Amino acid sequence: MIKAVVFDMDGVIFDSERCVFDVWEELARENNLGDMEPTLRACLGVTTEKCKSIMRSMKGEDFPVEHFMKEASLLFHKRYDGGKLPLKPGVRELLAYLKNQGTRLALASSTRESTVTAELRDAGLYDYFDRVVCGNMVTKSKPDPEIFLTACRLLEVEPGEAFAIEDSFNGIRSASSGGLRPIMVPDIVEPTGEIRGLCERVLPTLMDVQAYFEELQNGEKRKGGIGMFDAEKTREAVVQWIRDFFEENGKGCNAIVGISGGKDSSIVAALCVEALGKDRVIGVLMPCGHQHDIDMAYLLVNHLGIQHYEINVEDAVKGVMEHLPFEISVQTRTNIPPRIRMTTLYAVAQSHNGRVANTCNLSEDWVGYSTRYGDAAGDFSPCSHLTVTEMKAIGRVLGLPDVLVDKTPIDGLCGKTDEENLGFTYAELDRYIREGVIEDEAKKARIDRLHVLNQFKLKMMPSFDPEI
Repeated sequence: MIKAVVFDMDGVIFDSERCVFDVWEELARENNLGDMEPTLRACLGVTTEKCKSIMRSMKGEDFPVEHFMKEASLLFHKRYDGGKLPLKPGVRELLAYLKNQGTRLALASSTRESTVTAELRDAGLYDYFDRVVCGNMVTKSKPDPEIFLTACRLLEVEPGEAFAIEDSFNGIRSASSGGLRPIMVPDIVEPTGEIRGLCERVLPTLMDVQAYFEELQNGEKRKGGIGMFDAEKTREAVVQWIRDFFEENGKGCNAIVGISGGKDSSIVAALCVEALGKDRVIGVLMPCGHQHDIDMAYLLVNHLGIQHYEINVEDAVKGVMEHLPFEISVQTRTNIPPRIRMTTLYAVAQSHNGRVANTCNLSEDWVGYSTRYGDAAGDFSPCSHLTVTEMKAIGRVLGLPDVLVDKTPIDGLCGKTDEENLGFTYAELDRYIREGVIEDEAKKARIDRLHVLNQFKLKMMPSFDPEI
C-alpha cells in the first residue's frame, strides 16, 4: 500500500508557475525590468522572504522588490482568483485514486496559508488533503527538509513511508534530505544529473505518477497472489535465450534493432548488448521527417555505446503515398511508415550479416497495438511475452536511464499517448492479463474486444492445405 504522499502545490497541482512567469514578464515589459526569468527560476520552491532575498541578490540591493511583488500579486489574483487557476493534467484523478486506496495525503507548499487555502478551495481540492503545511508555518525554507518532516509528523508516518511529488530543484533537495521518496514531475526546469540522483523517479506527468503507483500496488498484490515478478531472474533468462537464438540461427551475426527512444527498443537493445556484446548490436534510428524526441534515441545508443545509423524514411513514405492513385485511408497513412521502417531494418540486416529484433511487448500485442509486417515483424522477439510493467522492471535492473524506461509512449501522429488512444492504462491492462482482475466493466469489454479483433496479427498467415 502507498501509505502517504506529500504534494507540492505550485507547478505540481496548479500550472501556476507559468502563470507567475507570465505576470512578471508583463511587469518587466511595462517597467523596463529586463529579463526576469533567471531570477524567477532561482525562486522556484522557496518562501516569499527567501524569494525577496534572491531577487535583491540578483537584481541589486536597490531593486524595489516589495513594490513589484505586490504588483505581481495583485495582477495574479485579478487574473486567476475564483477557480481560474489552471490545474495540471491528471491531478484530480491522481488525488481520487490515492484517496480511494486509503493513502494519507498532505500538501507542503512554500506559499502562505491564506493563498494555499483559497486556491485549493476554489479548485475543489482542499478536502482531499488530511494535512496542509505552508511557508508561514515553518521557520526554514526549502531546500531545508523542515516542511516535509512537519507534514510527515502530522500524517503520523515515518519519512521513508512517504512519497513527495515535486517540480522544483529545492523541493527535491528538501524531500530527499528529509528521507522521503521524491518523485519529480518537471514543470519549468528539467532535472540535472544531481537532481535525478536524488529522485526515486522522474516522470513526465501526473498520469505517469498514478501509473507508477498502480504498478507498485499491483506488485504488492502479486506478492500475496500469483507471485512477485522477478526482474533480475527474467533478465538473465532473456539474455541466455538471445544467445541461444543466435547460436542456432546466426552464429556470429549481428542484432539489428530499430531505436525509437522509447522503453521497448531501449530495453531490447540493452538485452542484446548483454547477450552479444556491444560490437554485435547495431541501432537504426528512423525518423520520418522531424522527430521531436530523437534525442532520446541518441541518449540510448550513446549510453550503450553501440554502432548506429540515422536513416530518415520521409522520402520513402512520401514516395509511396504520393503515387497511390486513390484517396488514402487513415489506416494506410498510419501503417505505411512502420512497414517502411521494417523494410529499412532488413536492408541494414542484409548488408551487415544481421538478424532483426522485434521490440513488441505482450501488453501491446494483446490489444493489437502494432502494425502487422511493420513493428510486429522481425527475426527474434525477446519481450513479446512480457507486459509493460514487467518490461519497465527489467529496464531498471539493466540500469537504463529512468527517462527512457518511464518515457510516455506517444503515437507520433495525433500527439496522443498510447493510453489515451487505448482508453485504459497499461497498469490496468497488465493486471487484467496477469490476474484477470479489472474493476471497470467498460474497460474490460474494450480490452476483450480489441484482443479478439487483433488475434490474427499474432498468427501465421493462413494457408490452404490440399492434403496431397
